[in-house]
Amino acid sequence: MGSPWLRELDKYDVVQLSLTSLSGAVRHVTLPSHKLKTILQSSGTVRFGSSGIPADSLLYDLKSSVGDAEVDLTSLRPLPWLCGDGRTAGGAMCHVSPASPRAAAIEQVARLKDEFGLTIRSAFEAEYMIFEQDETTPFNNVLIEPYGRSDNMSGREATLLDTCHSLEGAGLPVETFMTEFAAAQFELTFRPEEGVASADTIMVMKDGVKSNLRRNGMMPTYMACPLESGHANGFHLNHSLWTADGANAFIDVTDPINLSELARHWIAGLVHHAPALTALLCPTVNCYRRLADVLCPQSATWGEENRRAFLRLKTERKNVYLENRLPSSASNPYLDLAATLAAGMDGLARKLTCPVQIDPEAPPIHKSIDAAVSALEQDEVLTQALGEDLVKGFINISKKAMKARDMGHSSHQFHRSVYFHAL
Repeated sequence: MGSPWLRELDKYDVVQLSLTSLSGAVRHVTLPSHKLKTILQSSGTVRFGSSGIPADSLLYDLKSSVGDAEVDLTSLRPLPWLCGDGRTAGGAMCHVSPASPRAAAIEQVARLKDEFGLTIRSAFEAEYMIFEQDETTPFNNVLIEPYGRSDNMSGREATLLDTCHSLEGAGLPVETFMTEFAAAQFELTFRPEEGVASADTIMVMKDGVKSNLRRNGMMPTYMACPLESGHANGFHLNHSLWTADGANAFIDVTDPINLSELARHWIAGLVHHAPALTALLCPTVNCYRRLADVLCPQSATWGEENRRAFLRLKTERKNVYLENRLPSSASNPYLDLAATLAAGMDGLARKLTCPVQIDPEAPPIHKSIDAAVSALEQDEVLTQALGEDLVKGFINISKKAMKARDMGHSSHQFHRSVYFHAL
C-alpha cells in the first residue's frame, strides 16, 4: 500500500470499510483511521469474520463475505452522513478472494482495455421505494402512481433534497432526482463514470440514502417488489464504449441509426447471453415478480428508443449508448457491470451477428429463477470470464433461495423479512 494513499487516511477520524457479497448485501467494519493505517502497514488486510452467519443464509456466503479483505484506498471518499458531531468519516471498498464481485468487475474492465483498447462509461438509473417508519405505509401515504408529481414530496422536500446534497458531498455525480411510476417510488440518476466507478456510486448511494432517510423516520428499500401490487424497482444500466483517443466506439455517422459495427457485435453478445444474464441481474425469487410487469423486457430484443426492449438504443444528441433494462434493484451492481462486460466482449471477440430490432426469434427472458439459474450453469463463457468460484458461489445462494421457496417460504412477507433492509 503506497504511502500517498495511506496519508489520505489522515483526513478522517474514522473509516467505514464496505465488503459487497455476491448477493449484493454489504458488510461494514468501521475503524479509527489511525488504527486502520497501522493494520494496513502491518498485514495489508482487514478481517471480516464469519461469526453469526448461518449456513442457510440467503445473503452471506463464505466465499465473498468472509475472510481477509484487501482495502482499496483509491476508493476512499468522505461519507458525510456517518458523523454529526464534528468528526470526519470516510469510506473505502474492500474485496476478498476467491469470489469478489467488485474484483470481477475490475478484471472485466481491465480485460476490455487490454484486449480491445476500450473503456466503458456507464451510469445506473436507481429506482427504490420509501416507506414510513412502520415499513408498510407508502411515503406520505400516497397510494396513486405519482410519476413526476412534485406534490408527492409535500412537506418532505427539505429532507429529500438534503439527502441528495449529502450524496454530492460524498462525491457522487448526482444528475436527477424524481418520483417514479409506482406508489412510494423514486429514482436517482447519475452522470456516466469510467470503469467500476458507477457500481461504487450505487453502493455508496444505497448507504447514504438509507442513513439520511432513516434518521428522519423514513424507510427506503431496494428489494425489487416490496409492494404486493404495482410496478417494481429496476436498476437500468446505461453504458457505452470509448476509444483511447476519446471517441464513442458505438457511433458510426454513416449508419442510418448512427450505430457502429462494433456496437452491433456488442449487442449480439448481450442478446446471446441474455438467458444466463437474467440469473445474475435478477438474483432473488422476488425479482421474478418484477419480470412479469409489462414495463420489463419479455425477450432479449433490442430496439432504438424502445422501452419494452431488453436493450434500448439511445441516440440523444448523437450520444449513442445502450440502456440494459434487465437489472433489478435487488441486483449486485458489480455483477451487473461484470456480466454485461463479459457478454458484450464475447460478441466482440467472436464478431457475433447482430439480430434485427425486436427480433421475434430472440432468446427468452426467463420468468423463473429456476430457468435462469439453469441457463447460467450452462453458460461456459460467462463462467470462465467471471470465475468458476464466483459463479458457483452465486448459484449456491440462488439454490438456497429456491430451496426455501420449495419448503414453503414463498410469501411476500418472507421476502420482505429477508431483503427489505438488507439490499
